[in-house]
Amino acid sequence: MNSLRYKQLEMLKIIKRIDEICQKNGIKYCLAYGTTLGAVRHKGFIPWDDDADIYMGVVDYKKFEKIWKEKYADDQTFFLQNYKTDNKYPMLLPKIRNTKIDVNEKYFENMDVKEGLWVDIFVLAYLSNNRVVRFMQEKSRAVANFLAHKYFYISKNDYVMENHNHVGIKAFLFRLLPEILRKILIRLFLRLSYSSKSTNYNKGLMDDINYSCDYLKEVEYTDFEDIKLPIPKEYDKYLKERYGDYMTPVKYQHDTI
Repeated sequence: MNSLRYKQLEMLKIIKRIDEICQKNGIKYCLAYGTTLGAVRHKGFIPWDDDADIYMGVVDYKKFEKIWKEKYADDQTFFLQNYKTDNKYPMLLPKIRNTKIDVNEKYFENMDVKEGLWVDIFVLAYLSNNRVVRFMQEKSRAVANFLAHKYFYISKNDYVMENHNHVGIKAFLFRLLPEILRKILIRLFLRLSYSSKSTNYNKGLMDDINYSCDYLKEVEYTDFEDIKLPIPKEYDKYLKERYGDYMTPVKYQHDTI
């Protein structure tokens, strides 16, 4: 078995753990991005894909996070990584990692964070229908991201590592800001950055994705490797928005592992 296929099957184990928790606790989620595409086109992973992604609404993610903390925090294999559970983790994007699989993510080279094979959880949230409130929500999300990206910044094309001790205003602010206050502020600005009720506007709570939360309202289970997993019921519309002629394979591999 080649190395990539081994990693895919190990990522599948992570997805199965997520699916088990979600099904037991009534938590909605679905596969995302290339993982959805793989489910539709290949009934499993895209043969050359080296990562896995899921979507989860913000309310469901909070429930998932709470259950994980209560029941799975001491798991010796799987680890829910976010800015709360890993003090040095410099992103808002949550991950479930298998810490037993020795994989180093290039973004975190030379950083003291937990590593291992992972599945990304992209959290979706609604924004207000009111233009002014929506503007403030967007700015709140931007501040939360700024506070979370303590150790590096994001350029237009890629993640670029930086030593925050030597980078201008950002470095000055982080030296003044106690770690516990930084985390409190992240939580505060995240909470200010979304609406609890369904609206006409959507956003990735922890990144810049713009896909509709409505894709989470109705899902259907489809074959994925040796199990069935949820994908958006409107997967054709979703995949066309993302990939165009998605049934025609275009070989691409993430440079993350």
